[in-house]
Formats: sequence, structure tokens, C-alpha cells
Amino acid sequence: VDPGRLFSLYDELAQIDTTTEDIDGIERLARNAHGLLIQSRSWSAHADPFRAGFQSDVDNLDGIVRELRDQYADAEAAYRHARQALADGPDRYDTMVKEAGENFLPREEIERALEYFQLNEARMKVLQGRALEGEVDAREVLLHRLQRLGKYHEETGIAVAVLAQAMSGEGRNEDAEKLTRAALDIYHSVRLPDDSTVGRGSSPTV
Repeated sequence: VDPGRLFSLYDELAQIDTTTEDIDGIERLARNAHGLLIQSRSWSAHADPFRAGFQSDVDNLDGIVRELRDQYADAEAAYRHARQALADGPDRYDTMVKEAGENFLPREEIERALEYFQLNEARMKVLQGRALEGEVDAREVLLHRLQRLGKYHEETGIAVAVLAQAMSGEGRNEDAEKLTRAALDIYHSVRLPDDSTVGRGSSPTV
């Protein structure tokens, strides 16, 4: 088994643990991931195209733990670091595919991960009373998703919901209500539960 796959496995297990808010369990996963990240530095050059993804998975786990502990500034920093680790992925994609082979993940997965982390940053900013900054991040992701996926898509609905949170944080309750209704309309159209949101631990596999 490729040990690099353990990074995404830890993230997937963390997603399960967030449903019960098992912080201790997620912290154990994060410690394991940090140890694996150190080990990965001695792996062969074959791992090079995947190293940014390894880092972002570890940062995501750190962000989840900090968020569950209501340490929103630290969570924001972790999610931002995860996004920065992948920031040049779309531009370097062709090179990474050549290095990794044709089974390398689709370009869209990197774009989804970048958007996921940006929405998490937006949520953390809102929770720290910086709703205007959160609105800017959420709007940017929403625009990308409308262009890439259209309105009636799960990921578009999640971006609308995060924007609604920002509007609420600004005290723009009427706008927040309209956006919440729009998000629910999208959720219903794609058969998602009404409480769907960006979610902790649900980053796309990178």
C-alpha cells in the first residue's frame, strides 16, 4: 500500500469523527499525520508531485482540531496554510502529471480543494467578527463555482450557505435570509439535507 494514501485516509477518518466531535480522536489522527509528513521527506522523488497535497491534508487536520476547540484564529491560519500549499497546483498541473503519471488526480480536484479551504477561511473570519472579509472570500468561491458548475450543484449551494453566514455576521439579515432560501432550493434540487454546509474534515482528496 502506498503510504502517501494514509494522508487522505486520516482526513476521511477525521470527517467521520467530526460527526461526534471526537476531538481526541482527531488529534490522534493529526499527530499520526504530522509523523508521516516527517517520514515523507525521506521518500523518493516519485512522491514530489504529491508533497503539497500531503501538507494540505495535515494542515486541514490541524484546522479541524482548532475549529472544534473554538480556536478560530488558529483554524483560519491552518486552512490558509493548506490553501497556500496547493496554490500553484493548477499552474504546475501539466508538470506534475508528467512526473506522477496518468493516474494523477484531475485538475478539478485541486481547484475544489483550493475553494474548500478558502470557504473554511471565510467561515473562520465570520466567527471572529470579520464578516466583511469572509464575504469577499465566499463571493469569490461562489463566482468560480457558478462559472464552473452552474447554480444547481451541491458545491454551489455550500458556497451560497457560507455567503449567507457572512451576511448574517454583518447584520444583513434580509440578505442572509434570501441566500439561505437559495441554498435550500439548491440542496433540495440535488437531494441534500437542509443542514449541509462546507463541513469540517470534508476536504477533497489531494
